[in-house]
Amino acid sequence: ADFYDVIVHIDSIKDINKGWNIEMSEKGKKAYNDYKNNELLKIGIIGNANKGKSFLLSKIAKVKLPSGMCIKTEGLSIKYPDPSVFKNKTIALLDSAGLETPVLVSPLDSEKDKNELFREKSREKLITELFLQNYIINNSDILIVVVDSLSFSEQKLLMKVKKEMERSKKLVPLYIIHNLKSYTSQKQVEDYIKETLLKSATFTLKKAIIINNNNKNKSGKHFFEILNEKEKEKYPNIFHLIYANEYSDAGKIYNQYTLDFLKNTYQNYTNIKTFDVIETIKERYINISRDIIEKSENEQPITKYSFDDSNPKIIKLKDEKEIIR
Repeated sequence: ADFYDVIVHIDSIKDINKGWNIEMSEKGKKAYNDYKNNELLKIGIIGNANKGKSFLLSKIAKVKLPSGMCIKTEGLSIKYPDPSVFKNKTIALLDSAGLETPVLVSPLDSEKDKNELFREKSREKLITELFLQNYIINNSDILIVVVDSLSFSEQKLLMKVKKEMERSKKLVPLYIIHNLKSYTSQKQVEDYIKETLLKSATFTLKKAIIINNNNKNKSGKHFFEILNEKEKEKYPNIFHLIYANEYSDAGKIYNQYTLDFLKNTYQNYTNIKTFDVIETIKERYINISRDIIEKSENEQPITKYSFDDSNPKIIKLKDEKEIIR
């Protein structure tokens, strides 16, 4: 909670029966109350665990973290950057626990069959991750996906994101940041672009976009757009950005340009609305509940009246449900 302003502890989809705890800093409480009635820009960030999501968020938000500090993102986490960083535009950064973290057990699980336990926990974890991922996709005005060396699991993640964007008709700008923290030279980055990025089966990349940022040392050739016309109708603005090792020659060439490009996008984005993180979480749960909750024949569907609002510090159902089918 030292970094994020609001954290909704959605560690398991099942925990909504006992309640998802809401943690807010003093600044976060004020921002939440202000912005749920005022317009702000929502920037969502998605990625597998340990790919640098929180590190990049700290760069975007202009928050200097103490040396060696490790941020562990929990549940759904919100950061409200200083508006002066973005020319007084109010912004919410939406982050979540990294995807594909290990399946863990508690002492209460020690007597269960390991194979059955793993299947049960894996299903619960998968649904929780999809809930968080799809929440961010459906509530962001601008979406960022962080990958590193574009592994198979990251390719699957990108396809899931694109599929959900297509399903929900969420045509928002999508920025895929290749966080190449071990790449130190321009040649290493160019080889990655040539041998991995341009040959990826996940997307069609036709050419580089040259963007003039009034700096001759930064050509902009590392920004790519999907130009395939069929895909362009579904995903109108997809860019690939490079962030190399921060203290290297490659970092000097690519990193600040990437941050400036993103910042320019945020500052010029105009289609913004109010944002109530608590109510939007409830709405997302209502939307997915018909797919994950075990229902008896006469049971009523989940609605906004199904939540217990007696305690403002938790999101909880009034009546306990058998959550996962």
